[in-house]
Amino acid sequence: RATAVKILGMVGVVGLCRCAQVCRTWKTITEERQLWNKVDLLPISDVVVDEALMDLIKKYRPLLGHLNLRQCSEVTQKGLKCIGHCQNLQDLNLSECSGLTDEVMEGIGKGCAGLLYLNLSYCYVTNSTIRILTKHFANLHYLSLSYCQQFNSNGLHSLTAGKGCRKLVYLDLSGCDQLIAGDYMLIGRGCLILNHLLLNDLPDLTDEMLLALVEHCHTLRHISFLGQRSSISNTSLKPLLMANRKLKTFKLENNSRVSDVTLKCLAKCCRDLHQLYLAGCSKVTDQGLKSLGSLRRLNVLNLADCNRVSDMGVRHLVEGTHGQLRELNLTNCIKISDITILRISQNAKRLTYVSFCYCEHISDTGVELLGCIPTLVSLDLTGCFVTDNGIACLSNNTRFRHLALAENINITDDGLRKMSLHLKTLQSLDLSNCENITDEGIQTVVYNCRLLDTFLAANCPQLSDQTARYLSQGCLYLNHLDMSGCSLTDKGLRVLKKGCAHLRRLDILCCIHITRDAVFKCRSKISELNYNTDRPRYLYRTLQDLPVEPLIDRL
Repeated sequence: RATAVKILGMVGVVGLCRCAQVCRTWKTITEERQLWNKVDLLPISDVVVDEALMDLIKKYRPLLGHLNLRQCSEVTQKGLKCIGHCQNLQDLNLSECSGLTDEVMEGIGKGCAGLLYLNLSYCYVTNSTIRILTKHFANLHYLSLSYCQQFNSNGLHSLTAGKGCRKLVYLDLSGCDQLIAGDYMLIGRGCLILNHLLLNDLPDLTDEMLLALVEHCHTLRHISFLGQRSSISNTSLKPLLMANRKLKTFKLENNSRVSDVTLKCLAKCCRDLHQLYLAGCSKVTDQGLKSLGSLRRLNVLNLADCNRVSDMGVRHLVEGTHGQLRELNLTNCIKISDITILRISQNAKRLTYVSFCYCEHISDTGVELLGCIPTLVSLDLTGCFVTDNGIACLSNNTRFRHLALAENINITDDGLRKMSLHLKTLQSLDLSNCENITDEGIQTVVYNCRLLDTFLAANCPQLSDQTARYLSQGCLYLNHLDMSGCSLTDKGLRVLKKGCAHLRRLDILCCIHITRDAVFKCRSKISELNYNTDRPRYLYRTLQDLPVEPLIDRL
């Protein structure tokens, strides 16, 4: 019985309801207390209504500890009010619930005094809602107000008055672009033990706002400035780093004002840094990377689109971190060459993920070295123009789980055959825009890599219904398939529907030989099916032939 309960704990609410209909014994097992401690209604969010939620809460309210109602747009104020009866509730996700009101929040606050985690992202949160939070949710540790743009300073004043939310350690204000400098000062005063702070998608965030926050906020461990380009610079980031010396995660994206000055301060003040994201920070150079070499605990580094980074900077980095790096992203770092791969293979002995997307100076010699890194599990070589000789060497590492070889037009069936020979545990493979591969090459891959759950082969015009047949016969665990722009017909679609029992997402855009009737018949079994009747890219001979107006309309 204990084993059965453990198995049923992995099937979700829908699976439990189906199992309860099998027989009386199974129904008894599905009513075990621990199975209803965590209820996630996101997979069926489009069909959850007030009556269903009220029945669920009425039956299991003493057991409910975690409740996820994200995207349950059909649930109204009537249904949400019942949540207040769950006195043992600790984790509540109401993201994108349109029925949320101040009255509902007050009812939840009075009934669920022990609530620790609350997600209100994309909800209608007003100043009154913030006052209710500070009045009734004194034990709250986690709060997400991302993309809630209806509250302002009048509501945030309650954070510093009375009990407030003094125990908050995680706060997400992403997309709240209505906040001003004074608001950030109030947040710093009211949340004195804040550890996680997310300020993503705030294009109007300035140095003045950040300095107002830093004045009172000295306990941060994780901070994020991802998303749209912000106006913050070294002026505010330097005091932030100096005031929070125990920082472990620092994420900054699409910023052209931050330079090596911030990196040097980061290396000097934050010695415990584990994760660093600097994607799109165009002023980062080799000198900045050299200073990061002193961070002995750094294990995740993202330098995507840092065009000034070269082999010399990466050399100082990997030699200084003493082999602690586990994830490295060098996407679109156009100055990176095989020399960097040589330094990585010599020093980064624990590397599990690396990306060299669109690094045009990477050759087969470098790919051969990558195949000799025994710990490497995930590799992205999109747009690197490697050939069959290069990818054949990847078979030396039998631990690969994810490979992306898209837009390598020199790859042929022969290279796929040699590469897949020893990759028995490969789970994800991306061959999009590899126009020279044929059905025979896919047959070899399917025969050797039977654990594939994601296969992407968009714009490979030589792949036909035969590829669909191979996949349906050999890849029994296939979950996501992209054959957009391939020579697929209704026959191939029927084969996929019948043979790929676990297929949940299928992309067949620009497949002009597939009819709408065939697509309609497959939608009942494949939950996410993307299809249109546009002409595939390979049919356009010149740039002038491309249909510009439809592209502009989509943008």
